[in-house]
Amino acid sequence: MYILCFIYVLFVKYEDSMFFNKISEGVGKPTTKLVQDAACGISRSKSCLLSNIARDLKEKVKVLNTINRLSNRLYIVIQMKRKKL
Repeated sequence: MYILCFIYVLFVKYEDSMFFNKISEGVGKPTTKLVQDAACGISRSKSCLLSNIARDLKEKVKVLNTINRLSNRLYIVIQMKRKKL
């Protein structure tokens, strides 16, 4: 039973990874990770606040470091978008 659960979790994680790679095609790996972390964090926390997203990502680093990483990457993406306009 545990093996089936493990295989299922790996399959779901792989499918999610392929989904995020498709929707963030043409951008760099850090932006793809931002999209993935934001989507997962928003769905888990049911909030769009970076502090709640960072808390629900449950990373091994401090929550403040995760907030800073998400914030910095989001700022870079916004700046890139403004330059294109």
